[in-house]
Amino acid sequence: MMMMMMMIYAEFVALIAISCTLFLFLHTQSLTSRLREMEDRLQPPSSLSAASGLSGNSISQAL
Repeated sequence: MMMMMMMIYAEFVALIAISCTLFLFLHTQSLTSRLREMEDRLQPPSSLSAASGLSGNSISQAL
């Protein structure tokens, strides 16, 4: 009986851990896209084309 309770508890903890990981992954993706939108809004239009070639995003996307 005690072994069964420990097994149920371990499965419950594993389910909570997986759920939290998934939630944090999705939330991070959402925040990343919002941050990129805000960065684009803050850049003046004239420097947008000049800075796009030197940004870290274009380098990481090329890899």
